[in-house]
Amino acid sequence: MVTSDERREVAARLRDQPRFDLDTPFDEAIGRLCDAVSGDTDGDLDPGMFALQEDLADLIEPEPERTCHIMPDKTASEQCFGPMLSCDACGAWIPPINGQYRFCPVCGARVVSNDN
Repeated sequence: MVTSDERREVAARLRDQPRFDLDTPFDEAIGRLCDAVSGDTDGDLDPGMFALQEDLADLIEPEPERTCHIMPDKTASEQCFGPMLSCDACGAWIPPINGQYRFCPVCGARVVSNDN
């Protein structure tokens, strides 16, 4: 997921680009935009228009944050001979802790409810 810091870095690189005018060749303008968005300082990457579209879309509206629920798991508890929890996003079995999980320790999804 794109972070706010990454968005700020891209914005700074875009602002540092020399301004385009009507005489700027299209290929040069696109290349400079691609370099600024991708962070390519050498100019040796050529991601093309499709990659530029995707990168800009991700900067504007990042993918939704992954979330999960951590809940008691009877099967895991029986097989592990003690209380166990599971993450509904990745299915991992995890031991209970003092307090509650904020993120799944296996897949990293943010926990929206702890039923332990």
